[in-house]
Amino acid sequence: MISKLNQHGIDTRFINKASYPTSMVIVTKSKGTPRPIFYRGADYHIELTKELEDAVKKVKYFIFPVGPYLKGRQGML
Repeated sequence: MISKLNQHGIDTRFINKASYPTSMVIVTKSKGTPRPIFYRGADYHIELTKELEDAVKKVKYFIFPVGPYLKGRQGML
């Protein structure tokens, strides 16, 4: 996958390989307010490095999995 991204000129320096499964969120179907159920995986182990912080400051759009950082990790970004 990374080689395909590189072939299309996409910067892959910040892709990290993890030995954890991909995280998943299931949203309950209900008549009231849907509730997310988080199954934590690789995204829970993301570390904010100086290089990543500097890169994020330069981008227009940034999509980030918020769920893992709601409990005990406020102020990380």
